[in-house]
Amino acid sequence: MTASEVATSATFLRQVNERTVFRRVFELAPTSVTQLVNETGLSKPTVGLALARLEQFGLVQKVGLRTGAAGRAPQLFGPRPEAGWVVAIDVGLRWVGVLLADLTGTVAGRSRRRSKRGARALVDQIGDMVDELLAGTEVAPESVLNVVVGSPGVYDEAGHRVRHASNLPGWERPDLVPTLRDRLGAHIAFENDVDLAALGEQAYGLGRGVENFVYLHIGSGLGIGAVLGGKLHRGAHGTAGEVAFLPVAAPESGRAALRRGLLETAAAADGLVAAARRHGLTTASKAEDVLAAAKAEEPAAVRAMADELDHLTTALAAVMTLLDPELVVLGGGVGRHFGDYLVPLRQRLAALLPLPIPAFAVSALGDDATLLGGLASGLRNARERALQRAEPV
Repeated sequence: MTASEVATSATFLRQVNERTVFRRVFELAPTSVTQLVNETGLSKPTVGLALARLEQFGLVQKVGLRTGAAGRAPQLFGPRPEAGWVVAIDVGLRWVGVLLADLTGTVAGRSRRRSKRGARALVDQIGDMVDELLAGTEVAPESVLNVVVGSPGVYDEAGHRVRHASNLPGWERPDLVPTLRDRLGAHIAFENDVDLAALGEQAYGLGRGVENFVYLHIGSGLGIGAVLGGKLHRGAHGTAGEVAFLPVAAPESGRAALRRGLLETAAAADGLVAAARRHGLTTASKAEDVLAAAKAEEPAAVRAMADELDHLTTALAAVMTLLDPELVVLGGGVGRHFGDYLVPLRQRLAALLPLPIPAFAVSALGDDATLLGGLASGLRNARERALQRAEPV
């Protein structure tokens, strides 16, 4: 091996060690050299050198001394929160949410507003909300290491555009992704909003410690995010969980319904309202009206909810047989009101399938599920980029 190859190998090994120590500092903070040695299997000199370099890069910092034990109190280390920032964005038909957090995941600011109509107006609105959030927290735009945008649809990596977002008008435009990159920076990721909600549940909600679960979103759209073996399952083309396209028997089956998805057409918020009106509840203008009327045992609303449960049972039966999850979490603008329908759903599934039926629960994250999933995803990328940016070329 030549001297150049030896040097390259030594540099690579040092960087691997620094990454290992850096990740452990986030997991264990506040932590000591001794604890890091025990957790990483690296030698004490190697851990000490890695910490010194990470501190020099501005990525970790001394956070005090561990007291209470005999002998010399060990120095404690923790991540330097302001070493980088993450922006998470949740784009929906009715609302846009933006969240800003430091490299430890501590939220520094957030904003939520009614969505503007039209893709161009929506892009400008998102850019303005991010700018205002950064200005209000005095965070420099160049300090943002990752931006994660969650929205309906599936990001097409090859075509650099979002597809299958029919319930968000204009969001599939081919110029939308480049325009957002120009406005928010090159280090931006586009994710399906329901997939991010599943990641939010895994990191901060009912999915913590659960290896196999699904998040069922019922709102202006309908979809499933699946965590299998502790990891988000995307599928070969990122379309795993697009249950909106399941071929259910729906009142509307024309070209528009097929493009949107028959199940979503029947069971999303507007489908629930349409069902209630067909049954005679002509005063219903939004899904919340139907849910409230069903709670009051209004016959038309009760029948509409029975139709809704039939559609969801069809979707969940397919999910149960294919994925065998141990937990189903319901969320979204409609799904979060389904507390009274968890038992009927499980009963319908039990009558339909001779298989173990998973536990059902309503998400406790509410409107924040997608934002928190964006945060969890963005933190991983931001921390890696912080290391890359600090390392000399």
